[in-house]
Amino acid sequence: MRNKLQRLKFQRIFSIVLCVLCVAFIFSNSLDDAARSSDKSGAVVAILQGIADVFFDDVTVSENIVRTVAHFAEFALLGFCLIFAVKTFTQRYIQNIFVAFFTALAVAVVDEILQLFSDGRAADVIDVVVDFSGAVAGMVFFVFVVNLPNIIKNIKAVCRRRKDNGKQK
Repeated sequence: MRNKLQRLKFQRIFSIVLCVLCVAFIFSNSLDDAARSSDKSGAVVAILQGIADVFFDDVTVSENIVRTVAHFAEFALLGFCLIFAVKTFTQRYIQNIFVAFFTALAVAVVDEILQLFSDGRAADVIDVVVDFSGAVAGMVFFVFVVNLPNIIKNIKAVCRRRKDNGKQK
């Protein structure tokens, strides 16, 4: 019993630390000025364009798309961590998912507000939508991964029942 409580305490602390690190990463990117942010995106665009040139003709990698995917991805990671944290505090994490939703939305809004204080950056409502969508995708992925063993078990049970019903006829 003591080991189980210690493990749970560790999971709770670990999940909160992961969430804080994700938020710190997100906010640190938002605090970059426009030139630094563009340099980071430009470096990723150059790498992706090099890969695209090898496999495709006439494909141009857009910095705008790279930025959008980066926002989505960093918030997907946050969503994954948030729902993991919620799960460590309650077995009914699906019923309490609103905590993770609200936190992700709050971080997305604060993220955009922070950009107002960075030289050459601006806030955009569309970015909040992209960020929140990424967080929700991360949460859905977490729920799927956590429940995958049960899903597989249920599929096998259904297949067995169908097979057994076919033999009875």
